[in-house]
Amino acid sequence: MVDWMVECLTVFKKREETFFLSAYLLDYYLSKTDRTHVNGDVHLLGMCSMFIASKFCDIYFVNLFELCDKIGHSSYGPKFVKKTEV
Repeated sequence: MVDWMVECLTVFKKREETFFLSAYLLDYYLSKTDRTHVNGDVHLLGMCSMFIASKFCDIYFVNLFELCDKIGHSSYGPKFVKKTEV
């Protein structure tokens, strides 16, 4: 998962801090939850953690529609990502 996040953030030319924060957010969430996650859940959580981290670290954060289309391959819509973000 982390390799995929590095690849995605590199394609979008985001800062290293964005990657480190997104990896931290994903790790923190997974350590605090008792749920069992399937691959699709982890993919969505990775997308949300990159989106949140990009908002904090980048001047121009990742566009939500580009995130869903390019990174998520249109498997999750913007409303679903925003719901998961909360």
